[in-house]
Amino acid sequence: MVQQFNASVQAILKASEDFDWDRIQPECVMPVLTQLVVSHRAMVSTALSIPDPNWDNTLSKLSELDGVLDRFWSIVSHLRHVVFTSAWEAAYTQALALITQYSLERSLDPKLLTVTQILAERAETHEAVNPARYATVQLMLRDFKLSGMLLPSAQQSEIKHITAQLSQLSAQISTHVLRATDATQIWVRHAHSLKGLVPDCIAQARVRAQNQKREGWCLSIEDSDYMAVMRTASERRLRRRVFQAYRTRASEHAHVAGDNGPLLVKMLQGRQKGARLLGFKTYAHQVLETRIAGGVDDVSAFLDGLAQRIDRKARSEWLDLKKFASKHLDIKRLQPWDTAYALTQFEMHTLGFDPQAYRPYFPLSAVLSGLHEIVQTVLGLRVTIEPCAAWVPGVQCWRIEDPEKGIDARCWIDLFARPGKQGGAWMDECQTRWRQSNGEVMQPVAFLTCNFMPPTGQEEAQLTHDEVLTLFHEFGHTLHHCLSEVDVPDVSGISGVAWDAVEVPSQLFECWCWTHEGLSRISRHIKTGAQLPDKMITALQQSRQFMAATGLMRQVALSQFDWQLHIQPKQWTPDAIYTLYQQVMRRYTQGPVWLKDRMPAAFTHVFSGGYAAGYYSYLFAEVMSDDAFSRFEEEGLFSQTVGRALRDTILSQGAVKPADQLFEAFRGRSPSIEALLKHRGLLDAA
Repeated sequence: MVQQFNASVQAILKASEDFDWDRIQPECVMPVLTQLVVSHRAMVSTALSIPDPNWDNTLSKLSELDGVLDRFWSIVSHLRHVVFTSAWEAAYTQALALITQYSLERSLDPKLLTVTQILAERAETHEAVNPARYATVQLMLRDFKLSGMLLPSAQQSEIKHITAQLSQLSAQISTHVLRATDATQIWVRHAHSLKGLVPDCIAQARVRAQNQKREGWCLSIEDSDYMAVMRTASERRLRRRVFQAYRTRASEHAHVAGDNGPLLVKMLQGRQKGARLLGFKTYAHQVLETRIAGGVDDVSAFLDGLAQRIDRKARSEWLDLKKFASKHLDIKRLQPWDTAYALTQFEMHTLGFDPQAYRPYFPLSAVLSGLHEIVQTVLGLRVTIEPCAAWVPGVQCWRIEDPEKGIDARCWIDLFARPGKQGGAWMDECQTRWRQSNGEVMQPVAFLTCNFMPPTGQEEAQLTHDEVLTLFHEFGHTLHHCLSEVDVPDVSGISGVAWDAVEVPSQLFECWCWTHEGLSRISRHIKTGAQLPDKMITALQQSRQFMAATGLMRQVALSQFDWQLHIQPKQWTPDAIYTLYQQVMRRYTQGPVWLKDRMPAAFTHVFSGGYAAGYYSYLFAEVMSDDAFSRFEEEGLFSQTVGRALRDTILSQGAVKPADQLFEAFRGRSPSIEALLKHRGLLDAA
């Protein structure tokens, strides 16, 4: 396909294949993408016009055509999220409109539907003959239904318009959050206001001020700064300033243009309208067509059941926290900007556990070395860091190998927060593993992105335990993507995996970070080289169960907020959305609520990140991941036998079979919530 283009386009496509990042600039995006789409459309039309379609001359051929287009778009999308500039935003906005329009065109292509229906009856796609092809065809038929393909043409057009609008709204919401985060600065004039704040955060704030040739300190509201202030700053006024700035991002109270409130309303209206056109009562009903949780009542029962089981314990924990804050912190009435700080102080008082004391034991090099050792021991993989040049200095390229299985994957690792980079942590696909018609295997490529506090001075970065968990979590996603042995891209890696099960590998990999054996491998004091002492490991393990019901209740609350938004067929307003959020938080978390809290305006997971009517997936998958890890606890934390079973039944299988069936193949039974409750000390909470 590449050979069909002019020299300049070929050069950019070659740069994307070779990861020559300097060559991929905003001004090249639209010329290249436009030619890709034009060529792709013509070649797809030719492939779908073959008189006697079979797998090799149609769907396999389309996969090869999709590979070039999907790879280029993945790179463009990634760069927009990690090097946000006005040029990249303009290029991305134009490109998103084009790729969305073309994707909708493909999803409503009657020729493709006809070919898929023909192939569904062929022996070569029967489940017993080729499970991957069977799963692909079944998913395609399902997606045709959900795209509106089976509706009359007028309604198809309406669905197409709604889908395009939702795509643009998602991008706008994300952009507003990023702009507000980058533009907000919290200035501090006096050193005493920074009391208790971790030194690295203070140093970064000083550098920001110096870069602007000003005295004092300049705090950002990037995730790393925000969490550091909320947990460690003893100055209550500073916590309040940072909290209020963070929780009003992209709202009518923000100081930066870009109010997401009206956009949230349009998003919910579009989702509900599209669901009704497709014949569903609500958007939640539509979403569950692609999940394994069951029906709407099943998800509601899952969330309600978990809440009821831990409610009494959560209330008791909150009363203890309030008593501690009143007696030891002289905070008679906890406010939202006090909660994280009070929790940290309460934990230190009760367990002797200071999260910041662990950072010297988690220098980045030690954590990476331990992570690589664990996956080598358990999964038989070799992970190396290769020399590379990337979009910014400090980005790494990891090579993940298993010659026996023919795996030779790459993962680009971008770990530190900086201006112009979207907050949070995620893994994204660049290229999915699949087998071409000539027999050659296209190896997986992934992007792993975090927002850790960057290093200061000459010392390397030192991670908190929470950041270690985040790294293991995202690498779990990466392994799910990279260890695929499936030959068909639509069901390879994480492609096609039910959204409420896609977190199972990622949350499972976090579990090693709580074990004595795992912590011994990933810790090494930055100055002495000593491993984490047993006393500190015990305190860390106890911290997992400290206020555990409160932590789970917060996840239930966020899940219920998302769920209630999408199971109620009503006309929303910004105020109604914010009111619902506050009501749900009061009901489930027991904590104080700030009346101007606009957290939903920046809740990108639900409004621009794919978790709409699906935030429950974190808890739903956590039941499975904790239960899956309990097999390692039973048979050996570093058992190669269990690791091989995990690879063979889950990590290598993509979406060839439904995720619940793959879990049962690994565990030998359906998932049980007991392991999750046991790990958090809540078995007797009811």
